[in-house]
Amino acid sequence: MIALLNDRSPLALKTGIRTLAANSDSVQATSGDRITYHNLKRTVAMEAPPVLVQKQAGCAGIPNCQIEVYRVSFDMVFWENGKADRVRWDLAMSPSAPYLAAVLDKCVTGLASVGAGQSKILVKQCKPVVNFRYQAP
Repeated sequence: MIALLNDRSPLALKTGIRTLAANSDSVQATSGDRITYHNLKRTVAMEAPPVLVQKQAGCAGIPNCQIEVYRVSFDMVFWENGKADRVRWDLAMSPSAPYLAAVLDKCVTGLASVGAGQSKILVKQCKPVVNFRYQAP
């Protein structure tokens, strides 16, 4: 799944997740434990680009200041010694954005151990695109 996330195109991600789900509900991890995927959701909508793109003259040439955005979310569960550790992935991708900005937002949410591992807190880490420009041909 990690290799799949390196390809930024929405079609490649959708195809990869669909292939993974069709072949098996789990993937064998290198340690002998497994990883399973659950709650796959996908939506497509026209949305405003990042705020700094909206502030560019003429919204950087984007018609109606709206781009097509694919949102994909799923749970990735790591099974180790019979115990589950869940991580939530939320991705927003757009074929309308320049290639390096195609993954508009990537968030990972999960529990992280605090201190000696006796307690856990919910942590959400996101990497949003804040701006992009189109280069004139």
